[in-house]
Amino acid sequence: MFQGRVSMHQWRCNMSSLIVCTDLRGGIGWHGKLPWVIPEEMRIFREYTFGKTLIMGRKTADSLRGALVGRENLVLTRDVNWSRAGFSTINESRMLELAQLENVVFIGGEEIYKLALSGGLVDRETPFGSWAYRDWE
Repeated sequence: MFQGRVSMHQWRCNMSSLIVCTDLRGGIGWHGKLPWVIPEEMRIFREYTFGKTLIMGRKTADSLRGALVGRENLVLTRDVNWSRAGFSTINESRMLELAQLENVVFIGGEEIYKLALSGGLVDRETPFGSWAYRDWE
């Protein structure tokens, strides 16, 4: 089990937001999975995202056991044949439209975070690594 320090970040700009949990080196995943299992971090994620529209990449969707209950699960993918129960696919222009709406949260992975930050969809003033870290065990 992971022991160390991670940081949970939330950015808000326009109406959409971004949530990410990183390790000390800014890592967000390891071999397609979260590198830690921290119940409090999962609780915070669940509370922050419940009832909202989530935008994620295909790899993030594939890493989940299933669609996240109580949320609309949207997947930005270039694979027109990708399909999974509980998930809907969107293209980049639809993502840009949705980013202007309230209750939209970008949840990863790396390519989605880069799109959201570089596209001005969320505030990029503060990089992931500069926030205060919290000890988790």
